Parts: sequence; structure tokens; C-alpha cells
Amino acid sequence: MVATIRQVLAIALSAISMTVSASQECLILSNGSEISIAHYKEGVLQIDTTLLKESKVLNPVWPSYSESMESLVFEARENGRNGIYKANATTTFQSSELLMFGRYPALSPDGDKIAYFNEHNNLSIKDVSSGADMLIGEPYKILSVWKRPLWISNNELVYTAKNEEVFLFNRSEDSHSKLISEKLFPVASSDGVVLFIDHDARTLFEYKADELSVVFKNRFLSIGSGLVMLGDGFLYSRQTWPEVLRLSEDKATFYFARDSDTEKELVSNLTLFGGSLLPCALGNK
Repeated sequence: MVATIRQVLAIALSAISMTVSASQECLILSNGSEISIAHYKEGVLQIDTTLLKESKVLNPVWPSYSESMESLVFEARENGRNGIYKANATTTFQSSELLMFGRYPALSPDGDKIAYFNEHNNLSIKDVSSGADMLIGEPYKILSVWKRPLWISNNELVYTAKNEEVFLFNRSEDSHSKLISEKLFPVASSDGVVLFIDHDARTLFEYKADELSVVFKNRFLSIGSGLVMLGDGFLYSRQTWPEVLRLSEDKATFYFARDSDTEKELVSNLTLFGGSLLPCALGNK
């Protein structure tokens, strides 16, 4: 299993919490090969400490953090199989444990439910407390690119069905309802706002108050699916132009400010594979 990251995280969070200000936000981010703690302040994204590197497990991605349960859930690959891992936290994170085999975990805000795709590509919900698994309805089970589920509340899950229409699953009512007819994929959510990208990953949409609008679009540059809502905007990765008329396969990480509709490059050669906000004062608990 994953090596213990308790001491490393404790030191990192303690150091971060000593410099916290009201304008600083702390995050857990994945770049596809490691999970790190970072902080964003005054237009600067700083990677502080690496929590988990590729070792026994490979490609740790899609970290989800729940403040109420102080839990971190992520996907990684071990012995040729993709699995969902959990790291518990009290004052620090403990050793990680394999919960189940599957991909694309999404931890509910209360930390008690994990939506994921199992090894049969069935969209499922794991109850963390009881260990019970619940499969989503038969017509909605096929996995394809970017179809990662997304919690918008403790009982509501947004997902893209196999016909590429967007549905809302209400867990308490065990019901499905169509949210959007367009072929889009959910990538981030906060405070009633859901962000989507299209099939070509070149247009970013916002869904709010039952209305869908375009945030921005680009004819050539591909947007990554690992967006993180942050302050009045969001972090994301996209392709860059290193030279005129030559498209690079490399991606950089940007911050998009909603109030000014502008983007700023924060880190070059960094592609996000998911992330989550983290309380900056966690290490002082």
C-alpha cells in the first residue's frame, strides 16, 4: 500500500498555516504522477510539498477532499489495476488504504459517499460508513473520456450518460432527471455553479440557475478536465503556443478571473489531473 505520509503532511501544513492570510487559499493538486499541497495568493500558485509520488502506486490522480470528514480520496494504479484509495485525517493524514478497484472517484461534501466507475465501467456509489455499493441505473453505466461524476450536494450527483447527455441523480429519491441535452462533461462545481467542457475540450460552459452560458472558447487550444474552483475564478490547464503557428502538446496551468474575464499563466509545463481546496489551518488542529 501507499507509504505513510503523516509526518510530511503535518510539517507542510504547519508551515503553511503560519503564513495564512485572508487572501490565501490552499489546495491539494495532482499533476498525474504526484499529489502535492499548494497555495494560491495574489496571483501566484506555489507548490509547497509533495505528499505522494509514484512508488508502489502509479499515477495518483483526481484527489477529492472533504473538510467535514477530513478525508482525502484519490485514484492510483497498483499491480496493473486502477484503485480508489482513502487517506484519513485527524490532525494529519494517516496511511492510505485501498477501498475498491475502479476509476474517477468523487467524494461527496459530507465525505460519506464516493461516486466512481468500477472495473466493469458501471457508475457506482460507495457508502464509506457501511461499505455498501449502489449501482446507478442500467442506461447510465458506460464510461468514456472525461465522464467523471461530480457531486453538487450530499445527495445530488451530476454525470454524463452513455448518450452524452447530462443527468442529475438524486440519491435520496433514487431518481434521474435530464439536466442538459447538450453533449457536455462536468469538471467542477461550487456554490450552485457547475462548469462543463465540450467533447473537443475547447469550450468551457457555466451552468447556473437553470441556464447554460459560455465562459470562454478557443478554436485550437485544448482545455484539461482537471479544473479547480478557486475564489472568484478557477484553475485549469490548457495547451500553449510556444511559437507562432506551432501548437505544443505541453500544457500550462492558468487562473481565470471571472470578474475581469481574463486568464493568467501561473505555472508552465504543469497539467492538472484534479484537485481540491484544503483548509490552510488544518495542520494546527
